[in-house]
Amino acid sequence: ESSLQSTPFRYLFLDEVRQWKKGALAMVSNRTRRYPHNYKHIIISCPDMEGDNVHRAFTAGNQKHWMIQCRRGGCGHEFELLWGERDKPGGLKWDVNETTKPNGKYNFDEVVKTLRFECEACGEQYWAIAPSHADRKYFTRRRENGGGGRWVATNPNAPSTDRSYTWGALLPHFVDWKQELKKFLAAREALHWGEFKDLKDHWNESRGLPWTD
Repeated sequence: ESSLQSTPFRYLFLDEVRQWKKGALAMVSNRTRRYPHNYKHIIISCPDMEGDNVHRAFTAGNQKHWMIQCRRGGCGHEFELLWGERDKPGGLKWDVNETTKPNGKYNFDEVVKTLRFECEACGEQYWAIAPSHADRKYFTRRRENGGGGRWVATNPNAPSTDRSYTWGALLPHFVDWKQELKKFLAAREALHWGEFKDLKDHWNESRGLPWTD
């Protein structure tokens, strides 16, 4: 605590804040009070619990989300790269049938053949397997650079100096969707044994969302 309260700093780069002890973020943030007009706080972290210091820091800012315009002509719908829900259109999807889940047990090699992302408006599909490389590049590039993405602020009433951004593991093109699905299915399986930590890790680190027990 003494080191957090001592030396003043103009710039604070605060990494993996969710691992910090309670109260540490507020304490170290006071180190910039000597520079009231030209200081910066940069907080980089996955969230942990809903309402914790990372979550509150994000909601206090302008809450920018990376939105992608559907490539199908005539659609133009903007979507975020989110995990889908079973009975709703859009999001990351895979088939559940007798081929992919025979006798109630997933055959992962068959599941990944059906893994794709769907536009919730028109059903346009972006595949996890070939030719997914072009699809993933389209997701990550800005529109002015031939891609489909742009940052959209969802909290316009935030102070103009407070900027916050969020994205999940589905966005970076170097992240393997198949491995993300494999970890998710394993986490769901762990729930049957009363273990929820793997699902919490998936929720925090893959989806970039705060967890609620």
